[in-house]
This record gives sequence, C-alpha cells and structure tokens, in this order.
Amino acid sequence: MRRFDTPENIAPILAEIKAFYTPLYNPAALVALDCVALLQANRTRNYIAVRTPERGGFYYHSRVTLELFKELDAWTQAAETEPGELDAWKYQEEQRIMEAVRAGLIREYAKA
Repeated sequence: MRRFDTPENIAPILAEIKAFYTPLYNPAALVALDCVALLQANRTRNYIAVRTPERGGFYYHSRVTLELFKELDAWTQAAETEPGELDAWKYQEEQRIMEAVRAGLIREYAKA
C-alpha cells in the first residue's frame, strides 16, 4: 500500500500553516487549553491548539489537505477491486496524515 503520510506529502501542509498562522507563546493560554502549542491566524481570530495525542484529536482542513485527500481518494479507488474494499484503510491513512501534521507542528512549535 502507498503511504501518504510521508514528509514530502506533509511538508506543503506544514508550510501553509507556517504561512497563515503565528505561534502565540502565552503560558497561561497553553495551560488553560491543555496544549503544547497555540497558533493564531494572521488575519482572523482563529486559533489552532496543538495537543499531544493523549489529550485529543487533531484535524486541520485547508486547500492543501483537501488536495492530498483527493489524491488519496483517487489512489484508493484505482487500487480497489470491489467498491468499499479499502474504506477502512483510507480512513486510517487520513488519521495517519493528521497525526503526521500534528507531530510536525509539535516539533516546530512546542517549547521544550
């Protein structure tokens, strides 16, 4: 099976987040939201709270992630021998992509 959570697939998503979000280093906010990093959108009041995997899920939706998910969907449909055969694998691959994005954000922004 093809892996979609590789660094070359995740890099455009991380680059987009770096371009549109600024890290907010506020210890009180990090404690209150129980996160390791807090990113504020540059032009809106939206935030991304990046938590460790034990603290909850992570999902980032954007044009770049949608393109990667479309590529995943096209590959899955081409690889299936009968409809729905790889649905469970596709869902798990989407989760691995989001976990790879979260891990990249934690590496980049978490204060050690």
